[in-house]
Amino acid sequence: MRARVVLALCLAMLLSGCASSGQTITAGVFQPPEGWQRIDAQGHFTFWVPAGLAPQEVHGTDSYVGIWTSDNVTVRFDYGMYSGGMDSAVKARPHSETAYRLDGVTGAIVQFTDENGLLIAELLLPHITSATNLTFEVSASPSLGKDLPLQIVRSVRLTPDSGSIYPPPHSMGR
Repeated sequence: MRARVVLALCLAMLLSGCASSGQTITAGVFQPPEGWQRIDAQGHFTFWVPAGLAPQEVHGTDSYVGIWTSDNVTVRFDYGMYSGGMDSAVKARPHSETAYRLDGVTGAIVQFTDENGLLIAELLLPHITSATNLTFEVSASPSLGKDLPLQIVRSVRLTPDSGSIYPPPHSMGR
């Protein structure tokens, strides 16, 4: 009987296209590779990116958003009330999902390959506060190595100011 239950659970995960480790990983100390630059997201959180990524002009409607790009890497985030959830298109495709605890906030890291063959890693942190969530996504060319998106996602650190509500609309995107 027990073997059938385990088999049924494995089959359900396989059919859903989602793989989960079943354990929560806690963020450890991040040691950036040489040449990486630290980005401060208006005091709410920080992250590290390889040299050569440049910020793009972008404005959020009801949240603080940001995009950094290079020829082969894109980092984007959405920090605000309506962020932090997994997109239905991601749920519908094969992906892995791992529970992740960052600075006292539990969320998930989701990884998948998109329709263009880019490697994607997303950090989803719902409920940093009751009104603040974070979606942080990295896409990269496979030619840069399969671990780069996850390495950037794992560099995110919340700051003591993270508990405050996102910036007022007049300061978004600056």
